[in-house]
Amino acid sequence: RRPSARVARLPLGAFARCYCVQCRKASGSENALNADVARGSFALLRGADRLREWESSPGQFRVFCGDCGSPLYKRYADDADRIR
Repeated sequence: RRPSARVARLPLGAFARCYCVQCRKASGSENALNADVARGSFALLRGADRLREWESSPGQFRVFCGDCGSPLYKRYADDADRIR
């Protein structure tokens, strides 16, 4: 049973490779490949009640599954229109 499902409609923003500690931990590799998504094009299909957040840097919140810890996205306190 999957705790949450999500969909994002195109277009995606520019991709960026990040080597910061948080991205490396979230991806489980030496880097993470991230892209911005317009908040309005992203929808959780189920499991929103299981999401948790952690403020990894000032104003940046990592959103993850509260059951298994899988990272889902990052949101920005000062930019409600996009997630990464």
